[in-house]
Amino acid sequence: MTMQNNSFDPSFDPSVRFDEQAFGVFNVDGLDARMEAIRVHVWPPFEQYAGAISAHVQEALGLSAPLFVHVAKHARRSVYAPESTWVAVGGDKRGYKKYPHFQIGINDEYVFVALACIDNPLHEAEIAHAFAGFRALPSGMVLIPSHLEKAYVPAESVDRGQFFSRVASVKKAEFMLCSVAEQGSAELSTASGTWEWMRSVVDELLPWYELAMSFYEE
Repeated sequence: MTMQNNSFDPSFDPSVRFDEQAFGVFNVDGLDARMEAIRVHVWPPFEQYAGAISAHVQEALGLSAPLFVHVAKHARRSVYAPESTWVAVGGDKRGYKKYPHFQIGINDEYVFVALACIDNPLHEAEIAHAFAGFRALPSGMVLIPSHLEKAYVPAESVDRGQFFSRVASVKKAEFMLCSVAEQGSAELSTASGTWEWMRSVVDELLPWYELAMSFYEE
């Protein structure tokens, strides 16, 4: 895969963004009621921005097709409402968990854009070893060590070699390399501004994505 000059410039519905209603879904009680609120207020911006990331990565890396988009349905839940939700960009038509992928997520505090390796993807140990010896982590990024938690740490405060060595050796270890935007932040104030932020994050993460995906090439 080779980086190319990209001219992809999507147009956005200015009313579709991560606004107060999107964050407010996590105040809705009950699994069914919260999932309905997520479908109404969160899925539209997920679809808008995930589709844009898919096309942007296709053009930037010269891929033959856009990346697959998978919106989390939380179908296995039967009682507890999700405290966060996400959309994955990458993988194959059946799913994304076997692959490193881009992810947009939201909880009651922030939206994030990430390169994610979660749920024991194929080649996770090889990817982690490669990342341990790769370039410095992108400035301003954070690491989320568990996709089930909101806690994150600034990437510059992490011992990169130690962190990725642990990911390589501990079966259930995972990571998301992210940028976060708090509720009400400038990055989320307009649809176009949100895309500019997301695109810049994805561009910073593309070399890491390329390296990770190199282990999947035949």
